[in-house]
Amino acid sequence: METTSLYSRPDTTADERKWRAAGAPDLCGFQVGCEGVQGRRDYSFPEGFELGEVSLSRAQLLTLPQDPRRLEAELLRLRDEERREPAGRSSVKQYSEQDTLWLMGETILMNTPAPSAVRAAVLP
Repeated sequence: METTSLYSRPDTTADERKWRAAGAPDLCGFQVGCEGVQGRRDYSFPEGFELGEVSLSRAQLLTLPQDPRRLEAELLRLRDEERREPAGRSSVKQYSEQDTLWLMGETILMNTPAPSAVRAAVLP
């Protein structure tokens, strides 16, 4: 199995025939994960991502809105949800709405394997 940060595919034509004969199951990769994959190599996919004040799971990252306005609203909603912290906990620096969106967008583009439609929504 050849693996890059962008895709997984069978190494040889014979491997591909076996894979297709098995029903062409999802290959180990970011969207699928590797847990339980037989013959798995030591792949490592982050389970979470820090976007400024917000922590996102892999599932949340993959389901972010693909429309720029909806993405902006969702990122701000997540930020506001994160800011509701328990009493007595020290707060982190709170950025303006514009700064928050800039930092979160930059992180999505530079440091996450977000789907291309989400990445495009960052740059309206």
